Amino acid sequence: MRIYVEFIGPIQRGEWAQKQDFAVEQGTLLGDFLVSIGFLREHLGHIIVVRNDSITRDLETCLEEGDRLALSVLLGGG
Repeated sequence: MRIYVEFIGPIQRGEWAQKQDFAVEQGTLLGDFLVSIGFLREHLGHIIVVRNDSITRDLETCLEEGDRLALSVLLGGG
């Protein structure tokens, strides 16, 4: 199945384009997908994930055909 991912802002995206489709296996968990594209599991709590226009913190959710993910990182300042 295919999902669409957009990397927003200063998030590290490795070899991936800013906007890219990915092929994933049915039943792939969100957290496992993020690790598969290069993020360390211990850093996943710092990634903001918007799935189909809603923020999610549930890394145990199964991705579905056509999901749209927007990934960014928490920034501090003041």
